[in-house]
Amino acid sequence: VILGCAPPLTDLDPESIPQTELQRIDHVGRVFLHEYGRYTLLVEETGGTIIQRRFGMQFECSRQPNLIADVPKNEPMWAEYYVLLGGMWAADCEQLMSIHLHSAQDINGAGWNHGKFGSGQTLVVE
Repeated sequence: VILGCAPPLTDLDPESIPQTELQRIDHVGRVFLHEYGRYTLLVEETGGTIIQRRFGMQFECSRQPNLIADVPKNEPMWAEYYVLLGGMWAADCEQLMSIHLHSAQDINGAGWNHGKFGSGQTLVVE
């Protein structure tokens, strides 16, 4: 017997979860890949403050975004995401849809931790 508090993955219909309009994050300075579908973006805000934006930390939001190398070298990187409203866990979450990069070299490895199931570091293979 398998018990859980969410519908089986095969029963999920992404189109059935209400979402906001596509949101944009400008001035992405660095991109960290923790593991499949889990990213942290370092974003430079007005006044020089750098904040972290984490995506995919909730199960239903861990989606592999499109990685698009279309940003000229002299322009800042950017990303787009939706806010899923009251998703599977009845809480809003942000689902990363695309990251616009200068090149694949803009993706940095990052750590991950699955508690008693292990932890590690994603490495970039060049």
